[in-house]
Amino acid sequence: VFLIIFFICSRTAFFQTTLFQQNYSLKNKLHIIAFFSLLGILNTYWSLYGESWLINTSSIFIIVAGLVSGPLIGFCTSLLISVHYVLFIHTKAALVSGCFFLVEGLLAGLLSHWFKQKKELLPHAIGVSFIFASSHIILLALFCYPHTFTPSIEDCALQVMITTALGTGCFIGLIMDSYKQKDILEGLAAKIALNVTNSSISILQNGFDQNAAQKITESILQNVKSFDVVCITSNSQLLGCTACEQEQPFLTYLQEDIEALLAEKFCPANEKLTVLTSYLALPVTNGTATIGYLFVGHIVAEAMSAFETRLAEGIAAMLSTHIEINQIKERTKLLADAEIKALQAQINPHFLFNALNTISYYCGVQPQTAKKLI
Repeated sequence: VFLIIFFICSRTAFFQTTLFQQNYSLKNKLHIIAFFSLLGILNTYWSLYGESWLINTSSIFIIVAGLVSGPLIGFCTSLLISVHYVLFIHTKAALVSGCFFLVEGLLAGLLSHWFKQKKELLPHAIGVSFIFASSHIILLALFCYPHTFTPSIEDCALQVMITTALGTGCFIGLIMDSYKQKDILEGLAAKIALNVTNSSISILQNGFDQNAAQKITESILQNVKSFDVVCITSNSQLLGCTACEQEQPFLTYLQEDIEALLAEKFCPANEKLTVLTSYLALPVTNGTATIGYLFVGHIVAEAMSAFETRLAEGIAAMLSTHIEINQIKERTKLLADAEIKALQAQINPHFLFNALNTISYYCGVQPQTAKKLI
C-alpha cells in the first residue's frame, strides 16, 4: 500500500519540485518532513504486532528521508515518528525504539553525502537499512529481554530486518526511477529547445519584428506538439501567434484572450478567458530590459505540466540570448562605422590643407601647374 502511495506521489509535479532540489528551501524541508513523517506514523497502524507492539517498520521512512535529504530532515522526521510511537505504545520497548529512531534519522542523514556519491545506490541503501534494523533488534534484546522481547518476537526479528532492508531498497528504487524520468524529460526538453534554436538563428538575423515572431511561433508549435497555442508579444501588442486550430472564430476569440492578458500583464484568472484554459507567459529580454513575452497555452488542459514549463523557460531564455547577441552585433557594427567616420573626419581636413599648400606653392613658381592642380 505504501509503495503504491509513494509511486503515485513520486510522479506528481509537487513531489518532483520538492524532492529534486539541489538546495532545499524551508518550505521544501517542511514538505519532505511532513510527507515521510506521515507515512511513518501511518505505518504504525498497519504494522505487524504482538502483545508488546514491537514489530514496526517505520524505520524505512526515517532512513529514506535521511539518506535522500540530509541530517536535518532525517532527524526531524525521526523525531515526529518517535514521539508518536512512544505516546501511542506505552511500553519500555516503545521508548527504546523511539530513542533509536532519533539516532537512526541523524545517522542516516549524516550518511547522505556518502550515499549520493555511490554509483550503485540500491545495494548501499539495502545494506545501510539492514544494519540499522539489526542494531534496532539488538538494542531491544539488550534492554527489553525477557519482559517484552518475547520468543515470538525473536522468531520475527529476521523478517523485520529483511522487510526493512527490502522496503528501503524499494523506496530508494522509486526515487531513483523518478530521477531518471526527470533526466529523460530534461534531455528531451533540451533537444526540442535546440531544434527551435537552430531554426530561430537565421530568423533573428534581420531583427526581432512581427515577421520573425510569427516564424518563431510556427517553429515552436511544430517542434512542441503538446502546446495548443504559441504567441510572441511586445510589451504592448501581439507580434506573432500560431495555434493548433485555424478556424476564424477560434482565432478571433484567442486574440481577444491574449490582448486581455497582455493589457493586464498576464494577471487575470482563467475564468475571464474565452478559449484558453491554462497558459504560461515568460519575459523575453534584451539583456537589460523586458521587450516582450513568450506565451504558451492550452485550450483543454487545466494546467501546464512541469515538462512544458521547463521547456518554455528554456525557449524564452534562448530567444532572449539570441536577441541580446544580435543587438550586440548591431551595436558593434554601428560603433565600427562611427569610428571609420571619425577617422574620415580627421583625414579630410588634413588632405584639404595639404592640397591647398601645394597649390599655393605652385602659384608662385609654376602657375600653369597650379592651374592644372586646381
